[in-house]
Amino acid sequence: MNTDNVLHQRAGRVEVITGCMFGGKTEELIRLLRRTSIARQKLIVFKHANDSGRYDPVQLASHCGGRLMATPVHTVAHMRQLVTDDIEVVGIDEGQFFEEELVGFVRWLRLTGRRVIVVILNQTFTGDPFPGPGSALLAIADNITLLTAVCSVCGEPAGFSQRLTGGKDVVQVGEKKDYDARCILHWNPDGAPTE
Repeated sequence: MNTDNVLHQRAGRVEVITGCMFGGKTEELIRLLRRTSIARQKLIVFKHANDSGRYDPVQLASHCGGRLMATPVHTVAHMRQLVTDDIEVVGIDEGQFFEEELVGFVRWLRLTGRRVIVVILNQTFTGDPFPGPGSALLAIADNITLLTAVCSVCGEPAGFSQRLTGGKDVVQVGEKKDYDARCILHWNPDGAPTE
């Protein structure tokens, strides 16, 4: 594929959906991608292959039960190989798990006239920016949607992911038994649950 030519006549765009766990990021991605199907736009959807055990190995699966077929991949190079000239929209879930090359790939997609929607966690369970391409994706985004969850302790808006199980590794794919959404008052950056 020739990366020097603009493949489509319309302007490309980068949209980033971000926030803490249980904020509805994947659900929002599924909603937006279903709308592109209604508009008869050719799309491809990727998810990181490490996310295969959470709910479904070959579908985007939100914590709320929403599902959409996706292609599991380990690398940005694999995604690039699968994007054909007729693709108009690219959805990428769990973008924080990909290598830094994701930023260049997303820029190339926009340059070639495609709409790109990327979901990323904005911070780790310790409150630090998630390592990897997330910060750069936020910097180049044409549109950013920041979603919050509901604090599992008090019901207030939550912007933090509270780890409940496991060690101190930053990357630990988990679900409801492993993480909670917490507001600033009930979040503990050391990872130990607070009540």
